[in-house]
Amino acid sequence: MTAVDAVASSPPVRLAEPWIIAVASQKGGVGKTTLALGLAAVTADSSGRALVVDVDPQGSAAEVAEAAGDDLPFDFTTESDPGVLGQLRKARDIDTVIIDCPGSLEGQDVLGQVLAAADLVIIPMVPERAAITPTIRTVRLAEAAKVPCFVVLNQVDPLRGAGPVEAAFELLDHQGLPRFSSLIRRYVAHSQSQLDGVMITNYRGDGSWRKALDDMRRLHAELLLTLGRMAQERRP
Repeated sequence: MTAVDAVASSPPVRLAEPWIIAVASQKGGVGKTTLALGLAAVTADSSGRALVVDVDPQGSAAEVAEAAGDDLPFDFTTESDPGVLGQLRKARDIDTVIIDCPGSLEGQDVLGQVLAAADLVIIPMVPERAAITPTIRTVRLAEAAKVPCFVVLNQVDPLRGAGPVEAAFELLDHQGLPRFSSLIRRYVAHSQSQLDGVMITNYRGDGSWRKALDDMRRLHAELLLTLGRMAQERRP
């Protein structure tokens, strides 16, 4: 199913447009799919209907969604042409659309098309030196397109304590990069739940599930507050 098919199957039950959120970075391996699926699962569990659109040719999110089958708690589609993503605004029974972008965004064509459709961009960053420059570039592209964006620290090693997180926050603040205060730590529950085809909201396979889910819920709560402020600013 494509994004066009998703809109066609969505009856006009309300007037409000869905929020369109892109999870993007010019660096691969920073956990975009984990964030996209996790936020969609928490949205479906607590605050509305979510649709994940996978525009990544690697299809990582599609593999997890296929493994979940009928137990997937949100809607899912793939889209090979990001240029049609703007049509998702016509959907009226979906609250939040989350776009899982390609791993490296080689060139800028894909990101440009995604930014044309998105209301907000979430940029995951692993707290490592190699992730800084791609993160800054992704922020600048979003700013140039006049799309609000926020960096979120992802895959944070919980065994290293607060030092790396504080250093990363200080660096982001020094660069003037917008960021979320919430972060996602690297727990086995994230990778194992995807391997099992179970969303983090339903996974109970090992002892780290609660901490992993709590991280995702905190980020989701901060995201909702941000969207609420954006909605207030848009009012005439």
